[in-house]
Amino acid sequence: MLHCTACGANLCGSLGSKANAKAYKEASEELRKKLLSSHEKFCTLAVNPCPESYLKVSLHDLEELRKNFLQRVDALRQSADLLPELVYTHLDTWGFAEVHAAKFCAEDDMLETDTPTQVITLAFTGWTLCEKNQQIVVCSMCRRQMGLWNFTPAGSRPASNGSDERQEVDDSGDSAIPSKMRKIEPQSTLDPISSHHAWCPWIALHTPSEDAMTLVPTPESSPTPDSSAATPEDERSGGSPGGGGGGGDAGRVVMNQKQPAWVLGVRLVAPGLLSQSRRLVQQVRQSSIVEGLHCIRKVLKAWSSPENPKTSSTTSPS
Repeated sequence: MLHCTACGANLCGSLGSKANAKAYKEASEELRKKLLSSHEKFCTLAVNPCPESYLKVSLHDLEELRKNFLQRVDALRQSADLLPELVYTHLDTWGFAEVHAAKFCAEDDMLETDTPTQVITLAFTGWTLCEKNQQIVVCSMCRRQMGLWNFTPAGSRPASNGSDERQEVDDSGDSAIPSKMRKIEPQSTLDPISSHHAWCPWIALHTPSEDAMTLVPTPESSPTPDSSAATPEDERSGGSPGGGGGGGDAGRVVMNQKQPAWVLGVRLVAPGLLSQSRRLVQQVRQSSIVEGLHCIRKVLKAWSSPENPKTSSTTSPS
């Protein structure tokens, strides 16, 4: 139920299940039309609807952008032990990997050195902790919510509390009543990009307006990425989406192309963080230290997971 604060008109609507993508899209379009047509005749909001700027992440005030980012980091740190492993597939498309989150945490004076990389990555992509329930992460724009009890914490398995029931969170953001609690198989990983609503301003592609920053200065000490790291596709398109392609202005990152708001936010909050080439990221991933950490993580995960006892039978000599 929606209620207009100006004319007092009421509107009932439902988007249905996302399982049927076509029906969900048609319901969304129908609801969008009713949002304008359901007002009273002389309602001021009927002729002056919500501006599109309300559906965009504000990138004009750098101090405010960084302040909001740090607030999300502080909130997520409260439930850092409950955060699962993150999937960096969509993030890596724009040149952001786990090593970037670790690098930013180690070099930024405003952050504690023991801040988990999951906290940094989720904060960069617009996620924060729900104020009413510290076991729920919520998007600061589209308000999508996810219960952390449905995920396996990084490096461990969920603690057994004597009950396998999982609490359900509906789209309105309120916890479901106990009678509607259901069992959900915990997921081992979380994708911070695909978990947003499809229309979320954090992941929607848009070009920054002219009054916003069109060029983001990077540290002059940052070396220009090796042009040999660029792939043929990068050369044809003028560089990779993450800005890792060779060539171009070494001191600035051109931002006149359409990019997600979270990418623009990373470039503003942490200039130069995404200026590394993909070859450098790949080299770091393949280094002996990173490989060793992956092996240790696998061993710890294997130890923490329940295993079926194996019985070995010994044959006595006849």
